[in-house]
This record gives sequence, C-alpha cells and structure tokens, in this order.
Amino acid sequence: MYVYKDVINGGKLFVDLSPISEVDDFVYEVECPKEGDILEIFNIQPVEMDKNTYHQYTRKYLRRLTHHMLSKSDNREEVLAFGKSFDAYVKDKVLPHFDDFEPVWVKGGDGMVLLIGKRDDGTIYLKYWKHGLEREEVEEENERYEWEFKYNYGKYGSHHEWDEDEDEDEN
Repeated sequence: MYVYKDVINGGKLFVDLSPISEVDDFVYEVECPKEGDILEIFNIQPVEMDKNTYHQYTRKYLRRLTHHMLSKSDNREEVLAFGKSFDAYVKDKVLPHFDDFEPVWVKGGDGMVLLIGKRDDGTIYLKYWKHGLEREEVEEENERYEWEFKYNYGKYGSHHEWDEDEDEDEN
C-alpha cells in the first residue's frame, strides 16, 4: 500500500485503496468509497471559495510548488515551463467547470485545495494536483490497518452493516 503526501506540508492525503486515475498529466482523480463520510475518511473540510478566490489560491499554491520543485531539480527551465502549463491548465480545464466542484482542503488548511466532483454515473471523486504529491510505501502494519479501517468503516467505525448481517445469520 502507498500513501500520498503533500510535498508542501508533508500531510498524508490518501492511500491507494480506491481507484486512482491520472488526468492530463496534472491531476489524480481518486474515487471515494461508496460508504462512509468522505470528509472524515480523507480528513478534509469544506472551504468557502468562489472561482476568483480559488484561482488566486492556486496561483499562490503554484508559487509554493514551483519553489519546492526548484529545490529538488537542476532544470530551472523545465520547472518554469511546468508552472506556465499548470496555470494554463487551471484557466482552461478547471475554472470553466468550477461550479461543478466543491472545494475542500485537508483539516488545518496549509496545502492544496482539493475539488470534489461527481461523474455522470454518480461516482464521487477528489482531484489532487499530481505534482504536489509524493508517494511513500506504508510499511508499518498498524498504519496500514488504520487506513484500511478508515476506508471501510469511516474514521470512527460508524458503518457496521456487517454486524447486522452476522446477527441475522445467527437467528
């Protein structure tokens, strides 16, 4: 299992328990579990932003991300080209559809603003900026169990359909 962390603040954002799709080499779309409270599962909270505020935030986030990328790369031109492409992607692909999303961020709100979207088939997903993530293998069994439990039963284990099914089988 892999955990995806925010490169800006090191916060753990999600694990690869749900399907992950890469879109346009800029975002990962992570499907949300069908059961449970996705705000608790992904440790996120709604954030009040209109389209203009979101665009301003992404520009600030891009500066932080570019600074991080420059600290890790010797190819300044490549990083600056990425910045231009990122800004164009936001203007061309995200902002025109902004009203179709709900902006959220990880509790504590220091990293990327995520977008909750819904596909035509009803699948709910979260959009993450691909270049703002680093992938790390989860090696500790306790952490693996904690993530799996959270995905399957919610943060507090409030989803207990399996208990009811077991009780019915005993009768």
